[in-house]
Amino acid sequence: MIYLNKIEKVLDMFGKILKINENNITFQNTSGEVPSGLMGCHIIFDEEQRKIVGEIIKLDSTEIEVLLVGEIRNNEFFPGSVKKPTIKPRMITKNELELIIGTQLDSKNNLLLGSSAVYKDFKISVDVNSVFANHFAIIGNSGSGKSCGVAKMLQSLFLKNEKPINSHFVLFDAYGEYKNAFNFMNELGLGFKKINTEKDEPNSKM
Repeated sequence: MIYLNKIEKVLDMFGKILKINENNITFQNTSGEVPSGLMGCHIIFDEEQRKIVGEIIKLDSTEIEVLLVGEIRNNEFFPGSVKKPTIKPRMITKNELELIIGTQLDSKNNLLLGSSAVYKDFKISVDVNSVFANHFAIIGNSGSGKSCGVAKMLQSLFLKNEKPINSHFVLFDAYGEYKNAFNFMNELGLGFKKINTEKDEPNSKM
């Protein structure tokens, strides 16, 4: 459930700071309530010249624990925070949230990755030029969906976005997880080629 519009209720919950441990801050829960849907939501501390972004990671009837995840400066989100907040927080706005998990506008330069599990009907996306111009990693336990995530990203890139000009992707698929995921590419006029060591497969190379 999304809580972006329930600012006053959330503000009433945060009391004095009980503990600061590196990037974790524990507040007193003055309401004594545990509203459903707040776990994982983002809050904002409006400091001078910056907005400190926190994520609610623990909530019970007496305490609220917040993890500081970054800062918003000059309308841009930066991971990590060098300053600890000293004031009460507020709920993040839609425009601020878009700086963190992506714009909600459909655009040829906007790569859709999926939907948020925390914010109802909120899409997660990245700027195509930004993500492929930098190093990034997809990390997770076995079976958590890393391979499906990579396939979804590349499928979305070529099926829903403007085709990258002069781009080249080389994918080493040691376990055959992407065997059929990209066969559609040649139907789009792209130079997709699959090379493997299976004798019965087309384009096999021994």
